[in-house]
Amino acid sequence: MPLDADQLDAFWHVVEAGGFHHAAAVLHLSQPAVTQRIRALETELGLRLFVRAGRGVALTDAGRTLRQHVHQLRQALGDGAGGLAGRLALAAGTAEGVAALVPALAAVGAAHPALDLQLHLADPLDPAAWLEDGRADAVLSELPARRAGLKATKLGELDYVLVAAPA
Repeated sequence: MPLDADQLDAFWHVVEAGGFHHAAAVLHLSQPAVTQRIRALETELGLRLFVRAGRGVALTDAGRTLRQHVHQLRQALGDGAGGLAGRLALAAGTAEGVAALVPALAAVGAAHPALDLQLHLADPLDPAAWLEDGRADAVLSELPARRAGLKATKLGELDYVLVAAPA
């Protein structure tokens, strides 16, 4: 059974931070969002992973076992002391989308200097084509992904400002 990477990441950070509140701060999520990911993971596994006590947590036997597996996975993926390594290519269908990605990528690049980050301006009418041919690992698009095998998540809304010449 494939497990959700966001759920495993939330699990790892709750373990490392010792609680949901601190993990939420590290992940830049709300505490309820982290709680929801952990509940979904526990539901998927059919096991309790944490014993909750106030803001702190303790791992159950199942939680300790999962922690070992996630630790091994993170080491295999290069997320140990050296951080992430490899290529992460992102594309956006608009210049505004590229600009929206820059702050997040700057933080990722600072945290993982061995990661080769690439940011591209894709075809605005079909940014998903960049995924299909391997030019990008993820795309930011104004258009919904309507292709088999693609998963789309709405990130929010962009605010536009009208700019005009005085004439």
